[in-house]
Amino acid sequence: MQDNSKNNIDLEEENSTDNIVADGIDSVDDLNDKIVESANDRKIDEWAMCYENSPEEDEQERKLEEEYKQQRKEAFKTLFKAPKYKSKKTQKNTFILKIAILAMLLSLAFGVCGAYLYTHFIGGAITVQRGDVTINVVEKNDPPVLENLDPNSIPFVVAKTENSVVAITTNTISKNPMMGQYIQEGAGSGVIISEDGYIITNTHVISEATSIIVRLHNGQEYTASIVGSDITTDIAVIKIEVKGLSPIIFGDSKNIVVGQTVVAIGNPLGELGGTVTSGIISAKDRELTINKQNMNLLQISAAVNPGNSGGGLFNLDGELVGIVNAKNSDVGIEGLGFAIPANDAQDVAKQLIENGKVTGRPQLGISVVEISNTAEIYNYVSDPIYPYLDTTGLYVIDATTPHLFLGDKIIAIDGQSMDTYDDLKDYINTKKVGDTVSVTISRSKQIQTLTIELTEKP
Repeated sequence: MQDNSKNNIDLEEENSTDNIVADGIDSVDDLNDKIVESANDRKIDEWAMCYENSPEEDEQERKLEEEYKQQRKEAFKTLFKAPKYKSKKTQKNTFILKIAILAMLLSLAFGVCGAYLYTHFIGGAITVQRGDVTINVVEKNDPPVLENLDPNSIPFVVAKTENSVVAITTNTISKNPMMGQYIQEGAGSGVIISEDGYIITNTHVISEATSIIVRLHNGQEYTASIVGSDITTDIAVIKIEVKGLSPIIFGDSKNIVVGQTVVAIGNPLGELGGTVTSGIISAKDRELTINKQNMNLLQISAAVNPGNSGGGLFNLDGELVGIVNAKNSDVGIEGLGFAIPANDAQDVAKQLIENGKVTGRPQLGISVVEISNTAEIYNYVSDPIYPYLDTTGLYVIDATTPHLFLGDKIIAIDGQSMDTYDDLKDYINTKKVGDTVSVTISRSKQIQTLTIELTEKP
């Protein structure tokens, strides 16, 4: 029995390394399983001998155990040094994985190269600082596309004019009894009228602004200064210090007809710069009172919203025919916007650039308060005008002309009854600077008629 055990051990010694690495062993786990299985087989053979070992046999068993441990170590070394067998399926999967990784690396390389080429040859990256947030904006220099578009189409108009319309952001200092002084942000739109930075917008967009920021279509931002503003027409001109801009082309707003298609471009809600809407001319010479000023406006069906004010209204030739300045804000009413005719806007803008104001406008040289019902008199209890108020009408509260005084009631001018402020303003606007008018007044309940020369409004 001892000889048989020796023979079995010798056989294991001869085949241990080769057999244990081959026969489907692909991993360390397979190797451990194979070793355990071999050891169990050997123990079963020994148990089958059913005899008690002598000291010599115990010593031999100890040596065999040492040899077994040494074989295991050698098998581990052989396993990690020898090339592992891989099935065809494993080789195929490895090949596919390598191809996928190669494709990803190539895509990344092409992406980086493409971004570099775009940034350096097609467009440039600029940085916009807005508060604590830095925004990277890509400046696009799109190739000309007008020749690829149908003339007299909306895409044609947009491509021709979008670089001429800007977004405007303003900051105004406001006061509140509860909150005290605070900064209020506003927004609007504007239209570039010269390559060196003159921009038309609305007076109500920039009125009382402490700072004005203009954002071009390409995302660049500039600080603007006020050149001049006119409350009567709601037209203002601002300027940014930059050259090479794309000015609009003025159209003749007198040639507009009702039903004509128009395109509005602006910055609705102060966040959607470059928004395009279209519609038709719904009416011409629509008389409206906006901010206490009577205006003759174009009525349009194109959708406009807060922030569109100061934006451009274009015909299908891409010419400016109006400056958007108002919409009907009643709940449930849409498609009812208004624009200042381009001819009026151009005339006012020219005077503002040349003189800083509109010249040649006549004035009577007075400020008045209109009392439409006797209950309103009590609103002026603490004012100096209060002792003079007894009935409805127009009362002088301040005057630069030496002919009229505090408390004078304006009854008529050149024989025409003056019942409201609009009556007075509209009649004076029909005159010229230097004209004389006959003003009928009531002073200390005495009726008088005065001859007054009209002066130029400052």
